[in-house]
Amino acid sequence: MEDWGVALIAAGAAVAGSVVTGWFTRSTGVRQAEAARHAGEEQAAAARHAGEQQAHALLRSVQATLSDQRAMRRLDLRRQAYVAFLVVAERLVEARRSGVGISRPLMSEARHAMYVVTLQGPTEVSSAASLVVESALRSVGGRAGGLEDMQAAVRDFLFAAQDALRSPPG
Repeated sequence: MEDWGVALIAAGAAVAGSVVTGWFTRSTGVRQAEAARHAGEEQAAAARHAGEQQAHALLRSVQATLSDQRAMRRLDLRRQAYVAFLVVAERLVEARRSGVGISRPLMSEARHAMYVVTLQGPTEVSSAASLVVESALRSVGGRAGGLEDMQAAVRDFLFAAQDALRSPPG
């Protein structure tokens, strides 16, 4: 019976050892699984943050592009207004130079072009356009201010327009 007792004790010890080893193995596995889950959550958070940063960078890039396009469009509209006014101003000068005189329709067209320039701005260009029209009006009324004054006013407008186009609107 002693052999049986020894065998029974050995078998009990083996089972107890297996249970204890299994328990520790299970505890270690649970800790490893928890650590892996936590690491996965951190990776997911880092990936989400990186994705958000990329999205913000792309959005800023698109906004900058749209802003540049708007500025270029405003500059183009200004340029068109200035050119239209210059065309009319040259017609005023030519009418004065030729001795035909400045007609009412041409004067009306000049005022209209001046108003468009005034809307586009800036103030320096608007003021210069106004001086061209005033010079033409003085010429029509027979008051002081001849061809040279009109040409000088057109030249001043041209210089003001060039300055405005070099520093586009913001």
